[in-house]
Amino acid sequence: MGLLPLAGSGALGINKTRFKGQEAGMCPAKHAVCGPCAANHGNKCPACDDAYERDDAADRYLLAVRVPCPNQAYGCGSSVVYCMAGDHRLVCPHAPCRCPEPGCGFLGAPPALRGHLAERHQWQVTGIAYGSVLEVQMQALEQGRRLLAAEGGEQLFLLVASERGVKVVRVSAAADEEGPAAAWYRCKVWVHAPVDTATGHMDVVMLDAKVGSCAVPSEEAAMGAGGSYLPVPSDVPAPEGGGIVIRLRIDKEVKASRSPRPRG
Repeated sequence: MGLLPLAGSGALGINKTRFKGQEAGMCPAKHAVCGPCAANHGNKCPACDDAYERDDAADRYLLAVRVPCPNQAYGCGSSVVYCMAGDHRLVCPHAPCRCPEPGCGFLGAPPALRGHLAERHQWQVTGIAYGSVLEVQMQALEQGRRLLAAEGGEQLFLLVASERGVKVVRVSAAADEEGPAAAWYRCKVWVHAPVDTATGHMDVVMLDAKVGSCAVPSEEAAMGAGGSYLPVPSDVPAPEGGGIVIRLRIDKEVKASRSPRPRG
């Protein structure tokens, strides 16, 4: 029904849809309603058939109703305005990601998934610092994968090296945030090409791109996550021990907020 009775009247239900700035209303019988529900009911209260009117008290009341994040079980301690819970859920960093190992049903926030993959499935995890170059020697391109943990393990990235190429993605089920404080990630990844016999120079094959994200840390999910990958020439020189040497650097960027223009 989408009605929140005020002044002690009986409860008629709560709308769980998103609420993004629509003005709340109230009928003469003190039934409060959010903007979307008022529109759905033709701006008439289904309980008493009276019209809704814009009401500041209803606005304050609706914005005071808070609920736990739906990802509370995965570590989110946020309490959000109920009609904005959908917006929060889209960008919640605790949104669960799935283990890619066959037959394993583990779900967890990225830090928990990192621990699970390292302990249960013996995945390699390498700590990284933003802005620093990491050199990784990966074996067999058909099976190459490495978890990269940043910010004390709170942010998780996946480096994959396959027959198709090399790619870095962020392991996250959350959508990209928006707004002046939103963060995004950029990665440079490169390999050294064979020495040019004519010049003696060694060229570099490099990719510089924004990092995409996927909720399952697997080659298939990473390659299907959008964004670019680095095709690796078949004649890239192999290091001692075989495999391929990959160098990469991940940078965290924060959108700069615009300063208000002075009024003339």
